[in-house]
Amino acid sequence: ILAKYIPKEIGEFKTLQSIIINDCPNLSGKIPNELNLLENLIEINLRNNSIIGTIESSIGKLPFLTRLNLRGNKLNGNFPIELYSIQ
Repeated sequence: ILAKYIPKEIGEFKTLQSIIINDCPNLSGKIPNELNLLENLIEINLRNNSIIGTIESSIGKLPFLTRLNLRGNKLNGNFPIELYSIQ
């Protein structure tokens, strides 16, 4: 059973390269700041959930991140300029 939010403890998985959680309308809460600790992330795919809050600019500083999909959530605020550098 999936939790109703992404736990802060996700930041402990230092070798994690992909986070893919799609189409889980019960997944809500904010994107935890601890994702910034996952320097090996290549992909964050959190499409079609109920995630709220803003997108932190520090996600754009993850050195290997090339794919980011947050479509279909309840995010607000501006799209951080740091994310424009994702290749």
